[in-house]
Amino acid sequence: MTAKTLAQLKKEFSKLSAQANSRIDSLKRGRYRSPAVEKLRSEGVKRFGVRAQGLKTEADYRKAIKQAKNFLASETSTRQGLKRVTKEMMRNFGITKKGGESLSAITRKSRKLFALYDDLKEMYNKGEFSSNDKYELMEMMSQLYDLGMIDQSTAASQISVRLNAMISEKRSMNRAKQSSLHFSWEV
Repeated sequence: MTAKTLAQLKKEFSKLSAQANSRIDSLKRGRYRSPAVEKLRSEGVKRFGVRAQGLKTEADYRKAIKQAKNFLASETSTRQGLKRVTKEMMRNFGITKKGGESLSAITRKSRKLFALYDDLKEMYNKGEFSSNDKYELMEMMSQLYDLGMIDQSTAASQISVRLNAMISEKRSMNRAKQSSLHFSWEV
């Protein structure tokens, strides 16, 4: 595999940045709040571009190309992907649209739930819990939401604290159940 020249990197970045900026503009026009765009903002990128990102060296271009590829690979970088993720999140958390509320309004309101949803998805992808645990966590979230203990304005950290308390309680109940069983080991 040969290393790319600076000219090749510039050409590749130009194509990727045009596509990424088009997606950013589309989301902005639709007034959607996208986790993919928010992640870019947290990294200090408002728009992709040579001047916008102050690209000069080969390393700068490589880093910018990686950022653009990561953004374009994100499911929430497109309107359709964001709609799909929002609907899935609503279904998993038991959120319903009120009246004529649009999906873009829900994405703006539920930034904290998106953050939590992304964290849970990442934990699942890392193998920190099984698919059964994932559904159980979603059920716990739904219970907390139904009981009024959390809503769309609740901080993700508060939600995590409540979920961790529920998980700890469940684990201690399982340990108590196991210790009450009497095993007979035969050799």
